[in-house]
Amino acid sequence: MQSTTTPPPPFSCTFTPNLPELLRQLNCTIALSTFQAGKVIFLSAKNDDELTQLPRNFAKPMGIALHGNKMAIACLDEVIVLANSPQLAANYPNKPAIYDALYMPRASYFTGQIDIHDLDYGADNQLFAINTSFSSIIKIDDNYSFTPIWKPKFITKLVSEDRCHLNGMTLQNGMPKYVTAFSESDTPQGWREVVTTGGILLDVESRETITRNLPMPHSPRLFNGELYILLSAVGELVRLDVNTGKYDVVTQLNGFVRGLCKHGDYVFIGLSKLRKVRPPLRS
Repeated sequence: MQSTTTPPPPFSCTFTPNLPELLRQLNCTIALSTFQAGKVIFLSAKNDDELTQLPRNFAKPMGIALHGNKMAIACLDEVIVLANSPQLAANYPNKPAIYDALYMPRASYFTGQIDIHDLDYGADNQLFAINTSFSSIIKIDDNYSFTPIWKPKFITKLVSEDRCHLNGMTLQNGMPKYVTAFSESDTPQGWREVVTTGGILLDVESRETITRNLPMPHSPRLFNGELYILLSAVGELVRLDVNTGKYDVVTQLNGFVRGLCKHGDYVFIGLSKLRKVRPPLRS
């Protein structure tokens, strides 16, 4: 019996008319990860009117970190480190003299399935990551699957239970400074009970909770000494005062926001469709 199922549409990209010109003027490329599609996608300007999109397959890619000529990508059960080779890029056989960067895999750190979210290079080229499964900040190196260096004070045990859904991290002076989580729960996936209302911001040094009741906070970032956070449940980019815990809404978008970076005077925000929230777990 012949199937009449319509094949899915090809991978495609639409964009506002001014985006290619903006990326060209900024001399930058957007790199974004989508774990559901299993891809890291690079978007760059071909000219003032056209974009070049380059999707590459990875197993559940999430956090991306850049340092010098290196790029680290957190995947399903490993962190892959790639290094840029401009010389190889210029002589890429299929399209010579087209690309200015070619990232080649150089190392892979096996971590197991620990659900790494944010990932960043810090002091002395240390690679820090949010280990969401074990509710902790870790270091990635070739000594262990991961080395825990910090956990919230309300987490009593390092176990693979995603107790508070620790997810976001920003560094200051090369070390983790602020993190976000979905709750102060210390039970297996206890954050699901307050998934859209129980979010928190934590100070890593003091281990104190700066503010509570945030709607699904993600991607804390320090820009020019000020802290910005994405509130995914309401689609907001906010600027938060760490002394008072209060915040101002910078802009609101129609969707689920996660992934935040700044280049020049422009801020780039990842946006996807609103997801369906699973009901809380019951014993």
